[in-house]
Amino acid sequence: MPEYPEAWLRQGDIDADGKVGYSDVLKMAEFYKRPASECPEADLDGDGWISILDVEKITRNYGLTYEDWVKAVSERMKRGAAVTSGLALIPVIVVGVVGR
Repeated sequence: MPEYPEAWLRQGDIDADGKVGYSDVLKMAEFYKRPASECPEADLDGDGWISILDVEKITRNYGLTYEDWVKAVSERMKRGAAVTSGLALIPVIVVGVVGR
């Protein structure tokens, strides 16, 4: 079984099988309203408790696979990189205008 990054596992893949599915929901249900120390993998938001916030996240991501997640993150990074490079020009323009 491959080792997945923490950021992926925080999407709800509690059993680390590459998808957010039924077995993950069962594990979360088993530890719901309990301290994260009893099942750290189910504390998706890292607040120390298996709470409704964790249930919300696993519900939102149900059916998501690792491959789909990687594609989505890559697309967001591409869009973000284009925005960042555009914003990098703003200080140059402002300095040019102020310096006149």
